[in-house]
This record gives sequence, structure tokens and C-alpha cells, in this order.
Amino acid sequence: MQTALLHRLPPTAHLFTDIMEIFGEGPTWHRRFMDQPEYEDKLNLLWNVAPRQTHGYCLQHDMMCPFQTGASGRVGGTPCQDFSSSGLRKQLAGPQLPPLLAFGAKSSSLMTPAAGLECVKELPGYVVMDAFGPDYSWPLAVHMTPSDVGFHCINRTRKGFNLKWFCSFDVCRLSRNTGNS
Repeated sequence: MQTALLHRLPPTAHLFTDIMEIFGEGPTWHRRFMDQPEYEDKLNLLWNVAPRQTHGYCLQHDMMCPFQTGASGRVGGTPCQDFSSSGLRKQLAGPQLPPLLAFGAKSSSLMTPAAGLECVKELPGYVVMDAFGPDYSWPLAVHMTPSDVGFHCINRTRKGFNLKWFCSFDVCRLSRNTGNS
């Protein structure tokens, strides 16, 4: 996916590698989160211990670039495999929880709106809200099938989340203009 994006993004766009780099060295922080025995311990590590970095390695520019790129929002898919049957239902103890926490930490640290797509309905909403923190709300939750957007060969219903940063003037203005709250 990253290789394909390198050939399609404008030269000014950034393509960062490991989402865990928001905390520092990605694999080390992934291991630290996985070593926490309880979900509450992982949240404590997220909000009270883990540092927030300002730069990460950018594939597009082959150098360390600032995470604050001027982007008006972030888009990501919450790594939900741990809640699915293919992820062996490891849930809060699974290896995909740390990247979800990192996505939330990066968005909240940079104070940017975020949109996410979730395709496993068993993922508890509180996990996403815990990852993004109290400054986000869910003004929009849309249930759709892949055929709604042209993918008729896939039949499982997806759940879309639009997470909004309260302090973002542009998002508030957009909400007023579109009638969304």
C-alpha cells in the first residue's frame, strides 16, 4: 500500500511509516503496550507515560518530517482485527490495539479532525473513544454496505465513524455549513 501511494501522492504530501512512531521507536512502544496486562494499564501508558514525538520518518521525502503537516484532517482504519473471528477474538489483549491507540494519540496531539472506517461491529465504541480522548465526539456514525460505494463483490456491512476535534474552527464551520453536528 505504501509503495503504491508513493507513486500517486503529490510530491508535497507526507507518507509516514509506523503509526507507533508518535511515541518514539515504533516496535519498542508496541512491545511496551503489549506488555501491559490490563486494558486500563494500556490506557495509563497512553495518556500518562508515553511521550509524543513531533517528527517521524517520511517515505515520500526519505527523511524525518514534522507530523504537523498542515493537513486539515486524518483518515485511518481502526485496526479491528483483534475483535474479529479472523483475529482470533483476542480483543483488548490483541496486537492491533496499540496502533489504534497511536492513531488516536497522533490525531489528538496534533489537534486534527479524524475520520475512521470500522468494519468489525464487535469493536466496542469505548475503545475508539478511549484512544482519541475526551476532545473528540462522534457526530456521525454511518452503516453502509460495500455495494453502496461500488464494491458489490464484498457483502459485509461496515460502520463509519467521523471523529471530530472540538477545537477545530474549520470542522465547526463545516458542520454548520452541512447541517451535521
